[in-house]
Amino acid sequence: MDGGESQAVTTGRPNRPWPKVHLVYFLLAGFDLIAILGGLFLNHQVIRVFERNVEDFAALDRVMASSWILIDTAADAQAAAADAIITGDTTLSTMTFKGKLHELRQEAARLQSQIQLVLPERAAKRAMVTMARIGSTSADMERTALGIIQNIAESDTAGAVRETAALQARYQELRNAVGDLNQLVAMVKTSNVDQSHLLIKEWRKYQYLIAALIAVIVCCVAAYGLWIGRLMKQKYRELESTNEELAAAQADSGAFAQSLQAINDDVTELNRELAENMRKLGEAEEERVKRGRLADLGQLSAALTRQLRNPLGAIRTSAYLLSRILKDREPDAAPHLARIDNGVVRCDRIIIELLDLSRADSPNLCLHHVDDWIARTVEQEAQRLPANLRFECDLGLGAREAQFDAQWLERAIGHALDSAATALSSNIPSGSSPLIRITSQQTARGVEIAIADNRTASDGAEAGLTKTDFGLLAAERILERHGGGIDREFSPGSGACLTLWFPAVPGMKEVA
Repeated sequence: MDGGESQAVTTGRPNRPWPKVHLVYFLLAGFDLIAILGGLFLNHQVIRVFERNVEDFAALDRVMASSWILIDTAADAQAAAADAIITGDTTLSTMTFKGKLHELRQEAARLQSQIQLVLPERAAKRAMVTMARIGSTSADMERTALGIIQNIAESDTAGAVRETAALQARYQELRNAVGDLNQLVAMVKTSNVDQSHLLIKEWRKYQYLIAALIAVIVCCVAAYGLWIGRLMKQKYRELESTNEELAAAQADSGAFAQSLQAINDDVTELNRELAENMRKLGEAEEERVKRGRLADLGQLSAALTRQLRNPLGAIRTSAYLLSRILKDREPDAAPHLARIDNGVVRCDRIIIELLDLSRADSPNLCLHHVDDWIARTVEQEAQRLPANLRFECDLGLGAREAQFDAQWLERAIGHALDSAATALSSNIPSGSSPLIRITSQQTARGVEIAIADNRTASDGAEAGLTKTDFGLLAAERILERHGGGIDREFSPGSGACLTLWFPAVPGMKEVA
């Protein structure tokens, strides 16, 4: 079966699109949200009715309390007028009566203002009529009480007794008027309660409607879940059928794959070699994890050294033989052969720097006279550097000793001197010869060896003080293994300075 037939198998069944089930979900969610909002609104309305009833009842209770204060004040006024008959003190009775009467009028005015604010319009009109009755009755009580006091002042006891009976009748009328007012307030309270009940009864219909909507939503969700289950089952069956068709297509493509077997054999061989390389790389990775990045770099550097030094040796030998052969025949070839030899020397130096950079072992610390050792090291390194370089040593440690690995630090100083010599070769100061000045001193952090030169450059990068110099990186790595480091300084006017420092373990000390 060819590829065309396979395509026919996989595309023989038309693809039916998925129904938009998410729209049904959004619709149900919308109805659910409507039901929730309706319930919240209904609950809010019930709370509003309750709060309004509480406020109305409190206001009506204040009206009734004020009405009872009217009755008590009127009773006190009546008692003050009656005390005049018993005590005969008309002055005290008059003052007491007028004080109570003043309180009665103030309370009546306060009650009238509350009625206008609290009661409905129709009930307020009736209450104002009752308040007018209370006002006229209190005026009649005032006239009657003053008549009692006047009769007592005129020693007319019989007249005072008659006026007292009239005052009692006026007080009873006042009580009746206040009772009518309280009855009206009670009717208003009852009316408010009835209205609230009717309103809540009306809203209960909406409660039933919301409950029915929720029940419908629950049923729809259940039906939706059943439908989704059937739909997923149907799609699963379609997927199984598609997988079967795909398996058949893969079986057909197996025949076509045989035609690529020759290529696959080559690819398999390459994969085998790649797997072998990956295995080696995995072993190297495990070794790197065990020993760290520096140990890994050390192994790589050692491998590079073995691989590069043999070709470099062959190049150096060939260059030497060519120089012997072409010495008399081609004198112009000497500079080119000299550059080849210098390049080989430089490559060998880079290999040494790389090995120093990748050291993973610990330094072999021994006591040394620092200044004597520096002088010997500089003298040895000067012999392999260009002859036009001048060296000055200003060593200030005297006979002090310190602990360090002499072989390692010799390499560090050699790398630093190489960096200075290389920079001076391309940045020679005008009017003067290249100079390297070495100084030593003791500071709070230990031994400091400064290597300064008079190179010229516009900045530190041009001067060669960047951290991409293998030699300086190797020297810095050696100093770090001693617990120290390298400080780089550059001044366009005075040159560059490399300060190699390390703590004197276990410390600086004078030699006896």
